[in-house]
Amino acid sequence: MNNENKPGYFRNPITQKSAADPFITYVDGYYYCLYTMVDKLGIYRSASFGTLLSGEYKTVYTAGNEVQSCIWAPEMYHINGKWYIYSSGSTKGTDFDSIRMFCLESEGDDPFGTYNFKAFTDPGIYAIDQSIYCQPETGALYIAYASVTPQHGNAVVIAEMENPWTIGAERALISVAEYPWELRRGRVNEGPFFLANGDKLFILYSANDTAAPDYCVGLLEYTGGCITDSVAWKKHSSPVFRSNDKVCSVGHCSVFRSPDKSEHWLAYHGRISPDSPHRQLYCQKFDFNEKGYPVFGAPIADTDIAFPSGENL
Repeated sequence: MNNENKPGYFRNPITQKSAADPFITYVDGYYYCLYTMVDKLGIYRSASFGTLLSGEYKTVYTAGNEVQSCIWAPEMYHINGKWYIYSSGSTKGTDFDSIRMFCLESEGDDPFGTYNFKAFTDPGIYAIDQSIYCQPETGALYIAYASVTPQHGNAVVIAEMENPWTIGAERALISVAEYPWELRRGRVNEGPFFLANGDKLFILYSANDTAAPDYCVGLLEYTGGCITDSVAWKKHSSPVFRSNDKVCSVGHCSVFRSPDKSEHWLAYHGRISPDSPHRQLYCQKFDFNEKGYPVFGAPIADTDIAFPSGENL
């Protein structure tokens, strides 16, 4: 964080180093942050958002055995009394074709405790960017991820989980790059993230190559019926979050709540310029409109932003 900011505020980008594919959650008095570290999985923990990446840190998995490199886009979820960290990585050096999705499982109920490699959630396909949703009414567990194939490029797939470490056989392709704004560079729909608001369910996803200035966020909307049916999902025809003159290549986002649950916050990566080598971490508050749809506004940088509400400053 920039220590010159006035107390109770931070300024984007949160870190000057690369922190791509960020995931942030708030649990029992602590913020937890994960992002792509390539050769390991690590967790940052802090009681204050202002020290998010300068508080406690621990490595929970190091490349070398089951996974050797290309460890990308981790997310963590509490399921049936355990914590699971979902990611992907290559099983043969840096060979992209060997990238497989996997998960770690906590030994206990502590999100900052010890984790062990649990399983490849699907050992047979090249896929990345796992995100989890537990349906409140039924307890059913669903996963969205980006499959990588010659036919579709990177495309979003949804499935029900057999258990927290195994993807079920029935799957549906729900989003491929098709609109002109999704096809500025490459055929890419990736980084899905479930976002629930009342009786509405959405999936945020990123379009275009991550290095492109036009990397942006699109929206899929669940319209009813079987969640794992492709016809149950509607793609909105315009991006819901895109670059401006202060931040470019914005995408691969996650959402977390403020300590008092009154605010929704977007965590995403972006670049300060098209030629910057770093995908930096940005966060900003957003809301929903009267119809229940998320309204993210424009990327915010070089402006003081108040910490999430309910925090003990």
